[in-house]
Amino acid sequence: VPQKIANKLSTFRTRQAPGGENVVYRMGQAWARQMTVYSPRNTTLNALSDTPLALLGEPGQPSHALGILRAFPQAIREVQKGLFGKGSPYYDLLRKEGGASATIAFDVGGAPVPRDFSRFYTGKPSPLARVQGAFKGTRQFVEAVPRMASGLEAVERTGDITQFGRASRVSTLPYGAGAPANVRNPVMRAMAPFWQFMGLATDRVFSMMVTPGSRARVLAGLMSVPTGTM
Repeated sequence: VPQKIANKLSTFRTRQAPGGENVVYRMGQAWARQMTVYSPRNTTLNALSDTPLALLGEPGQPSHALGILRAFPQAIREVQKGLFGKGSPYYDLLRKEGGASATIAFDVGGAPVPRDFSRFYTGKPSPLARVQGAFKGTRQFVEAVPRMASGLEAVERTGDITQFGRASRVSTLPYGAGAPANVRNPVMRAMAPFWQFMGLATDRVFSMMVTPGSRARVLAGLMSVPTGTM
């Protein structure tokens, strides 16, 4: 077998450990996958970085920080209702426009059930599944609020509902869009969310640094919100 094909096959499905060793191995693997994405530190990093990034605005365009801040209370309520309540038309619109995507454990290890078939699953979730659902919901909440606020501000400012989706998508980094190819390696796979974050953040900062009218905002962000910018 050609070496390149052999390498691909060996990482496609790794060795299965026997008996109790396999149980321990799979438990450790599942825990590492969950805590890589849903780690409180990682989620806090997003909470500290997404909002300042939304307030800076997009490259080459004026910042609407005050309007976004005014929209934050409503954004929190709408996202909370959309994720944990009885539903929100604004959150449904955010999801339809592609602004509700989030970094979830599926990005690292794959979905346990194919998404096309998950709607047919009628079993009751296990206690672990409920904990995972809480982690996932928290992650989605943290990433969706700044996008919702940006979309609400754009609609209020322009009176055009079509600006909602565009403003929400460009206001923060597009997490969940896919990891770099090199993280398919099992050793690198656990760091996939961090590689996404650093790559996307670096691209956004460089884009704003070379776009006239954006440099001052980036420098102000680097000085006033160093943790968020990093």
